[in-house]
Amino acid sequence: MARITVEAKFHPPYGWIIVPLILDDVFLLMMLVSGVRQSLIDQSLVEAISYLFEPSGANRYEVHHAQLGDQALSDLQVTESRQIRRLGVAGVLGLDFLERFTDINLHLPSMQLTFIGP
Repeated sequence: MARITVEAKFHPPYGWIIVPLILDDVFLLMMLVSGVRQSLIDQSLVEAISYLFEPSGANRYEVHHAQLGDQALSDLQVTESRQIRRLGVAGVLGLDFLERFTDINLHLPSMQLTFIGP
């Protein structure tokens, strides 16, 4: 059973839950955890570090060398978005990502967000 635990934070001023996604062991992206249909990434990031994004469709990319917590995410798919930066985050982990798991638990006192899956 897959288990990923990561330290979450509340995103001011809205109180949204955000988590750090690490790309290529170098780039730290703060990602909103949301129920939007598809995971999104800021278009300017795709342009700036394009070697980490492999096209997989119209405005759709597979992310290379992504890590959430201590787990590599080898098949993370994202759609580029020009509007995402208005939210003050690098991207959104949407339902296409969340549906990989059977349980998602947030321990509020420690802000530990745990994704548990098959």
